[in-house]
Amino acid sequence: MKRSFFFSVLFIIIVYRPWFAFNRALSGGDWPYVYRQSAESFPLLAGKGYLWLDTYFNIAAKFGMQYFGLSWELTEKIFWFFPFLLIVLVSSWYFLNEVFLSERRDIRAVLCGIGSIVYSTNSYILMIAGGGQMGVAMGYALAPAVIGALRRRSSVVSVGLSALQLMFDPRLFIITIIGYTGIEVIYSSVGHGQLKRSATLLLIVVFFTVLLNAFWIVPNFFDYRGMYEGATQGDTLSYFSFATFSNSLALLHPNWPENIFGKVGFMRPEYIFVAVVAYSGIALLRKGRHGALIAAFAAIALAGAFLSKGVQDPAGSIYRFLAKIPGFMVFRDPTKFYLLTALSYSVLIPYSVSNVFRKIWPVTAILFLFFWSVLSFPALRGDLGGTFAPKLVPASYTRLYDWLVARRNASHILWIPKHQRFGYATLTQKAISSQDEIADVSPNEFADILNSAEGKKMITERGIGLFIIPADSEKEIFLTDRSYDDAKRKAWISAIDTVNWVEKITIPGVADSITVYNVVY
Repeated sequence: MKRSFFFSVLFIIIVYRPWFAFNRALSGGDWPYVYRQSAESFPLLAGKGYLWLDTYFNIAAKFGMQYFGLSWELTEKIFWFFPFLLIVLVSSWYFLNEVFLSERRDIRAVLCGIGSIVYSTNSYILMIAGGGQMGVAMGYALAPAVIGALRRRSSVVSVGLSALQLMFDPRLFIITIIGYTGIEVIYSSVGHGQLKRSATLLLIVVFFTVLLNAFWIVPNFFDYRGMYEGATQGDTLSYFSFATFSNSLALLHPNWPENIFGKVGFMRPEYIFVAVVAYSGIALLRKGRHGALIAAFAAIALAGAFLSKGVQDPAGSIYRFLAKIPGFMVFRDPTKFYLLTALSYSVLIPYSVSNVFRKIWPVTAILFLFFWSVLSFPALRGDLGGTFAPKLVPASYTRLYDWLVARRNASHILWIPKHQRFGYATLTQKAISSQDEIADVSPNEFADILNSAEGKKMITERGIGLFIIPADSEKEIFLTDRSYDDAKRKAWISAIDTVNWVEKITIPGVADSITVYNVVY
């Protein structure tokens, strides 16, 4: 047991080893960088915003940076990234240990180790974590423990875990409950479950889970009621349905490994064997409770793969039909259903490995882990981006931060064309992206807007005191065909230079890469 657990921990740490760069920031994708002054401006209890996540984010930032004096580089790891690793490891082992309870202890340990590696290091969760979607990642990490606790009939533990998952990501909480319901219905249909007892427990758990989360659900309910109107209509469903059935069945995230939204790679043939291995053990299902449970997970895996493709063929019209159900708009991104496939494959793959070649299954287990290492090679080699590419904050941005704090001016900052991830901002001194909040136009057209009387009035009314054209250190802003194009940055500088009511400021250590303008009212 100890050796299998140690090996799974070791494999997971190797995959996620970039997160252990304690002096570097993991800012990437949706994950921000926070300065100390920014954290100090956060309220402990967030107002109406992005569910409960804002409150936890604020608490983590304030406690880590303001109260304990830690850097953001340490705070983000202590409160977010390391807890994710701990939860996904313990949660998957807790769940798998319950599923394989009938197996001999030494065999069960190996099965749990394989399943934990599959669940923790598949391409879907690596793309989610790498993209900085840590709320989704936390919800994903908790899912096995929620189902494990429900299957163990542990009501108090189930409520506690479910409440946490709901707070981190309501969509994954709903999918987890759907998955558990499907497992119990299928399991009971062959005479091995107690559906009435399971349903009663589930209703109790859901009721108290929602009750514990009422503090943010009730205030936000009416604000969010119309937030996704039209999100599942027209071309929006097609826009977000970028995974094919082949992708989802093979547990291959369509953006793997570049993780660039909208850039869908070709189907990688080696991933076909993931599905082959997962379902190969079905032919050898044994009668009885364990066989029925494995069959239930196989069905849930297929359902998850089918839903994850959204409106893609085959039978994409079914997802369009489901989109008409009130509330289903929260699943406008169908890849969230990868959770069901990942959870099921963490059971099916170890089951197949131990049963197809039962006499030599330890050798088979080693061969599968070698195969999984080949699939994970981009991660093992350190080729992933986002949070898997830790970075030092450029000196120009730390000097800009120091200058802005020393300036003691609360006027807002207009970032042209958009805010850079290392750009300083607080709740009182907001960062405004010109292309998102004013106009998404060419540099010269934007300069024409500013040179008009209406343009200057708009800037004045918004309380903007500075313009900043950022240094694109991460090569995310000034792009041509997804490649950095410095000519675009220079075009913006030339255009803003023509605005006659701003003046360029020279800041030592900043001006060489970041262009700052003062608004002259």
